[in-house]
Amino acid sequence: MKKPRRVPEFKYLITERDIIEILTALSNDDIEFVIDFFEDLIPLEENSKTYSLEQVLANAGIIINRNYL
Repeated sequence: MKKPRRVPEFKYLITERDIIEILTALSNDDIEFVIDFFEDLIPLEENSKTYSLEQVLANAGIIINRNYL
């Protein structure tokens, strides 16, 4: 059995506008835009104050039950 490749755990900031642009590009079959978007992402500094999706949801009072995922 192959040993799984270690994936770096960089953090990136993706805004609501970014998500809308990606969804619009996908609906227009503009795959090149999506590829360019992800290739151009720059990792955040370690000291930046960021939140994971789970933290944002927990702050909103939404709990993810991983048993169903």
